[in-house]
Amino acid sequence: MKNKKSNTQKNLSEKYTSQKNKYKILILGHNYVGLTAFFHKLKTGKFDPCLPYRLGIETYEMIVKMEDNRKVPFKIYDTKGQEKEREIITRVLFKETDGVILIYSIDNKESFDDLENWLRMLKEDIKTEIPIFLIGNKRDLEEERIITFEQGAKFAEKHGFMFSECSVRCDSWDEIKSIVEKLAKTIYEKNNIQTRLKILNKYLSF
Repeated sequence: MKNKKSNTQKNLSEKYTSQKNKYKILILGHNYVGLTAFFHKLKTGKFDPCLPYRLGIETYEMIVKMEDNRKVPFKIYDTKGQEKEREIITRVLFKETDGVILIYSIDNKESFDDLENWLRMLKEDIKTEIPIFLIGNKRDLEEERIITFEQGAKFAEKHGFMFSECSVRCDSWDEIKSIVEKLAKTIYEKNNIQTRLKILNKYLSF
């Protein structure tokens, strides 16, 4: 009986571990805040101020090394197009999303106010809470700043988000990658906890 339970536990562990071998992260936010520039910097390590207009979805796979030394793949999604086009495309992806990078621009109040709209859509389409990293981009435009660091931090604290400001133009590739890696590790840990609970519940039911 003991061996049967041990084998069952092992099988369940393998089953739930294999269920989630790749995670998905969406980059969201108002147009003209640097969404595609962020994605491009993450993918290439370079800032390009003249990225061409495109409609659709672009993806980039990033491998993140976890605390347990496991190397885990994350697929990053950047949606392109006008606001309504992006909204339609993005909402199709919501249900399979494990985490979100939500970006506003510190020199654009409309982009900050629009965060509530994105949160509303997320709550409508995603039934479970997912990790979200809020980013105030264009930190290099300090003289044109409208949204203070404190406002961004307060909004993030209110909703339980991670928070940072950045400058896609000026920050290094490592600094941009570190934002995504921090979110990725949070997603991984959250999934590990859920997996262990599923294994425990299944094991106890035998």
